[in-house]
Amino acid sequence: MSRLSTGVPVLDRRLGGGLPPGSLAALVAPPESQSELFLRALCDTTEAVYLTTLRPAVEVERQLADAGVENVSVRSCDPQTLTTEPDRLLADIPEDGVVVVDPFNPVETVDRTRHVGVLDALKSGLEAAGAVGMVHCLVDDADGAGRTRTLARSDLVCEVDIVKTSLSIDTRLYVTKFRGGSALTEPVKVKLTDTVSVDTSRDIA
Repeated sequence: MSRLSTGVPVLDRRLGGGLPPGSLAALVAPPESQSELFLRALCDTTEAVYLTTLRPAVEVERQLADAGVENVSVRSCDPQTLTTEPDRLLADIPEDGVVVVDPFNPVETVDRTRHVGVLDALKSGLEAAGAVGMVHCLVDDADGAGRTRTLARSDLVCEVDIVKTSLSIDTRLYVTKFRGGSALTEPVKVKLTDTVSVDTSRDIA
């Protein structure tokens, strides 16, 4: 089965070629990190739908365009509508494409039935289109049962960790779960500036 690229070639290689079609990935990251760059890299691989639950669509569109990312349909997505009519909002997932929900936190705060309904609709749409999805889960002190459900339902879980010292800011990506592939046994040291780059050395101390 042909896999779809994450937009980060070194990460694709470590994941055995990328993401299997139909996969749902959760990207867990501190809100002060540059984790949005992973979403941008993913959208730059193929036709994409970007649902923004926080920032205005015009702002996201401008930033993607400034980075040279094309073929992305950006839509402001009211969390209330997403959790009550997920099938309508997720009806036109592009074939072999990408769907991003950024951030996913508002969906995790609703009741279990509606939260699971969104996850089910997303997974069904991805599988039907042979696409991949990524939900951006910002780390929050209020994370609880909703976050647990998101991570349990996701096929791939990536976690961004920032280590700040007086001399450097080190960012590491942990792939702790990969349903349909092999999770990584060590973190990937990444640099998140205006793009995603990977330190290919094994020095992660």
